[in-house]
Amino acid sequence: MRYKILSCLIIMFPVPAFAWNALGHKVIAEIAWQRLDKSTRQEIVDTLYRHPRFAEDFVKQMPADVASADKATQDHWVFQQAATWPDLIRGNKEYDQPIWHYVDFPYFVGKRPVPFNLSMKYPTSIPPNEYNVAQATKHSLAAIKSDAGPDVKAVAYCWLFHLVGDMHQPLHSTALVCDRFPNGDKGGNEIPLVRGRNLHSLWDNLLGQRYYMRDVAREVVELKADKKLWKVEQGDIDGWIAESHELAESYVYEPIVLSEVAQPGRLAPIDLPNSYLKGAGAIARQRVVAAGVRLGGLLH
Repeated sequence: MRYKILSCLIIMFPVPAFAWNALGHKVIAEIAWQRLDKSTRQEIVDTLYRHPRFAEDFVKQMPADVASADKATQDHWVFQQAATWPDLIRGNKEYDQPIWHYVDFPYFVGKRPVPFNLSMKYPTSIPPNEYNVAQATKHSLAAIKSDAGPDVKAVAYCWLFHLVGDMHQPLHSTALVCDRFPNGDKGGNEIPLVRGRNLHSLWDNLLGQRYYMRDVAREVVELKADKKLWKVEQGDIDGWIAESHELAESYVYEPIVLSEVAQPGRLAPIDLPNSYLKGAGAIARQRVVAAGVRLGGLLH
């Protein structure tokens, strides 16, 4: 097996990176929005208006064209903005939860110890700041269903929107650990590319980078044109993460990447072939649609 030849392991390791960019997360939210009835949309938006950082992270971030538009447009934008909020507050001591964004399951660990949180159980005795993406998502769902105040539920909605997207990004399920990266490659962040800053960044930006409402709308229209993308089974949180891990194993860390990583000396930027980039784009579109459809299902 190529993994044994390279003496590499796929195990859990912290990934201090974004999963999808703002466009990706807003597209996922928009797909969910379109699958909800008006009353459910309004109930969620009304809750989001009670967010404890609504003035700082919503009102002040609102583009001029949205701020001058009618309330329906503003409500729509607020729903999309909620999906990006957990990335906006990176570094905020009160709200940031950096390790909620991922869980990296081992592909092959041999006798190597795995002293990390691989549990998918919730409720759990693990403290909240140590939750992985599965536990954090279940925690957010529980908060939304609870008798908590609207401020708590608004924060939970933001995390739910965001984390469902995160768990569909393959590099938020897996980290490569080998002789070169004994402490992990940080979800591809330490693998430089010729086209794209690094492997993780490449996958985050496969849909594009502009994220005005018109860009989100255009992307969703293009995705709807490909009917086969929309044949999505709802499944469950644990299964969605397992899908991402399988894609990381079977596609993301493909032979060219592993071969270059195994070479001695400085790791030069890897020039991935066009066939890889094309396939990655197709996978990203499929994962974003799946995340949006499934988020819509959860919100029902």
